[in-house]
Amino acid sequence: MARSNSGNLVSKAAATGGVRRRGGGGGASGPSRFQLGMIAIVVIGLLSIVWAKVDYNNRNAKPVADSTKPTIGTTWYAGLETNVCGTIAPPLVTSAQNAENGLTSLGSGVIKIAPVSAIDAGRKATLAQFYAEFGSGKGTDFNANVTSTSLSSGNRVYANGSKCPTGTPQAGKPGKVSISVWSSAAYNLGGKPTLVTTNPKLVHFHDHDFITVSFLPVGVTPSKPSTSVFDNVNTVTAGQPIPSTPASTTTIPQ
Repeated sequence: MARSNSGNLVSKAAATGGVRRRGGGGGASGPSRFQLGMIAIVVIGLLSIVWAKVDYNNRNAKPVADSTKPTIGTTWYAGLETNVCGTIAPPLVTSAQNAENGLTSLGSGVIKIAPVSAIDAGRKATLAQFYAEFGSGKGTDFNANVTSTSLSSGNRVYANGSKCPTGTPQAGKPGKVSISVWSSAAYNLGGKPTLVTTNPKLVHFHDHDFITVSFLPVGVTPSKPSTSVFDNVNTVTAGQPIPSTPASTTTIPQ
């Protein structure tokens, strides 16, 4: 009887192809753990290859300018003035050393906005990018910069919370960086700024913007750029050279 039972078991195994069946269910079992592991390894490997390809493409992709103005080939002008504790700082020098850039200073408070690549075109045509390009010049004249927490002018950095220097109208009072922007219309009407922020990356240039970068005590309202800056922007826009003016003798007490 034992031989008969053994034979029956062998015959059944052969008939089912040697596939093990789940007890009591009568149905074939799913993939083994080994098979599942191999499938997982293959899937992870494929995903790794795809991710590496995407990462490589992102790292090596060239910046592409968007359609937001100013586009490459545009030429705009804007005015810029710096107010440190109630004292107007001398205007930025010309960007003669880095005139190949798209955002440059023409001196006398005039900024030329003429993007030459995706780096400073469209949404990237910002005040922050202007200072980055201006600061590539050599010498102390190119030390000017502004961030959300500090303003650099001349040889001094004014950090939020530091006190205004002696000799300025706001001497002894803690100051804070602020950036105010007037459109041409708002400037002419004597209205409020169209934008007030502390972040230069949020100041996206428009044609004939007038910008005051300031370090003032909280509650003190910055003034719009002077009429001479306004006139200089309009003069350049009309294709005329900026009238020569003597070098500013204004200095900010250190």
